[in-house]
This record gives sequence, C-alpha cells and structure tokens, in this order.
Amino acid sequence: MRINARLDSESESYLEKIKQIKWISSTIDALKYSLKEAASHLEQADKPGDKLRGLLKSSHVGQFDAQ
Repeated sequence: MRINARLDSESESYLEKIKQIKWISSTIDALKYSLKEAASHLEQADKPGDKLRGLLKSSHVGQFDAQ
C-alpha cells in the first residue's frame, strides 16, 4: 500500500522522537514500527466488560464474612 501524508508539527516531532529513541534511520521504518506497536497495544487492551466478566467468574462474588 502506498501512502502519501503531510504531518503536522506535533506528529512530526513524535516521529522524530521515535526515530531517535529506537535508533531507526528511515521514516518508513519508524512508521511501520509505530503501527505495529499501536496494534499490539490495542490488542492487549481490556475490552468493555472484561473486568466484570473476570469478577463474575471469581469465587469472591457474593461472599462476605460477618464476624
């Protein structure tokens, strides 16, 4: 896929920071790295309802100690 884009100054600054920190020399490699990291982060993020489902599966729901 071919992409042509103009970045605003803030996005350009982020891209340059990524290149510097990760020691990436080419812009395209920095963009590929960024997309891969963003996708990985999104895949690992909690989905709506995950915490509630986990709570309902636990053995602690509805239990209390009345001492």
